[in-house]
Amino acid sequence: MDKKELLELLKEKAGFETKKEAGEFLDKIDLAFEVIAEALELDQKVRVGSYFTLEKKHVEGKTGEINGKAYSTEAREEIKIKKSSLLKKLG
Repeated sequence: MDKKELLELLKEKAGFETKKEAGEFLDKIDLAFEVIAEALELDQKVRVGSYFTLEKKHVEGKTGEINGKAYSTEAREEIKIKKSSLLKKLG
């Protein structure tokens, strides 16, 4: 789904009168995700409604062998997403 389709659906489902109003709403959602990203940078766990929980997780580097060839990965930070039971029902 592209942004145009999303705006049309938001307009219909949320009762916005225009796509511009739906776009302003979408801008507020973007701002919410910016706030969430800032919290994750500060190593805070973020619960997003009754849908999912996000947290930053440290992953150690690895070394090993695949098909006879050595490989290694560096340590890094990843975002862990834990779905709620509501989302788990969806698949």
